[in-house]
Amino acid sequence: MWDELEAEYDKLGVKENILTLGESVKNTLKLEEGRIEEAASKLRECSNIILTGAGDKYIIPRISKIVWRYFSKKPIEVYHSRFLLEQSLMIDEDSAVIFLSQSGATYDTIQVFKKLSPKIKLAVWITNLKEPAPGSIYDLKTGNSIILNTHTVKYPEKPLISTSTFQTSLALLNDLLLTVINTPEALNLKKIQREKLPGIIEETAKNSKIIEWAKKTAVELVKHRGETFYVLGDGIRYLIAVKQALIMFMEGCKQDACHIRTEEFVHSLVETLEPENPVKKPLILLTPHSSFATENIINTARYIARMWRKYAGADKIILTSPYDFIKCELNGYIGDLLSPALYAIPLMWLTYYYALSLRVDPGISRLVSKIRRRSVSL
Repeated sequence: MWDELEAEYDKLGVKENILTLGESVKNTLKLEEGRIEEAASKLRECSNIILTGAGDKYIIPRISKIVWRYFSKKPIEVYHSRFLLEQSLMIDEDSAVIFLSQSGATYDTIQVFKKLSPKIKLAVWITNLKEPAPGSIYDLKTGNSIILNTHTVKYPEKPLISTSTFQTSLALLNDLLLTVINTPEALNLKKIQREKLPGIIEETAKNSKIIEWAKKTAVELVKHRGETFYVLGDGIRYLIAVKQALIMFMEGCKQDACHIRTEEFVHSLVETLEPENPVKKPLILLTPHSSFATENIINTARYIARMWRKYAGADKIILTSPYDFIKCELNGYIGDLLSPALYAIPLMWLTYYYALSLRVDPGISRLVSKIRRRSVSL
């Protein structure tokens, strides 16, 4: 069954991108090491840092900002590229802006680069693009620009939902920011990410039990196709819930979904279980691990799961964690900060097999091009 579906609906190689995640992350961190040092030394000279992108390249810097906040008090902000383009924010001329774009030509990100580049001290790009292309950053690069590349095994990554460029961009941005901070604690996390994380990512991405779980769960989800999925994540993992709802489900599977913080859900949104709501929604809960989650958040997750089973039914809740299938090698705050890369992987496989079950190609969009070069006509 799956072989036939993959042959018909995986035209852009989503599966191969997932299987090579670990190698892609390892290659990226190794090949960009020198340019990371160069960019970091210049970033240290700037008064503050702004991170910007669109799609999952807006989600990535929101994750990295949390990593930064564990080690530095220096100002750092995250804005969507379109927001920066539309708003007239006061930005210090001593600022640095880090732009993230898989294609190197994302319309909103390119336009905000044109707007801000003359006004700022430094522009750093993180992109999968390695050579000049019309309308790309290589056409527009100025003297205050540095380009860092992600090195995916499959180049360029073409599917609409990014898997390899998500993982490589996240690792590269974290590595860059930790290098900028340059404290013993930050450099220790950098060392662990470089030495251990690529191997753990590879083990997780190729784990046969995760793949079988994804196939089984995908088939079960098909009966809820007409409903909206809730995706919950706590702490830094909430940003993986955002990615799963907005990018993987909505873009990849054309499936209605919304993302919610686990911490917030229990305050009021659990009331959607009341009898007045005739259709209880399927809920996907990223379960926190005991080595880096507080007792309170673990109890909150258990409460939500218990309530959902009781009032919505066991078939409407899915619990997911990479640590259901692999050993938790990274513990404490280090495990916490590096967990997004691992929590994303079972959900990537779930997205892939759910899309195939629906006879949908997760890599292709008919309404929105991968490179959003122009504004949408209304």
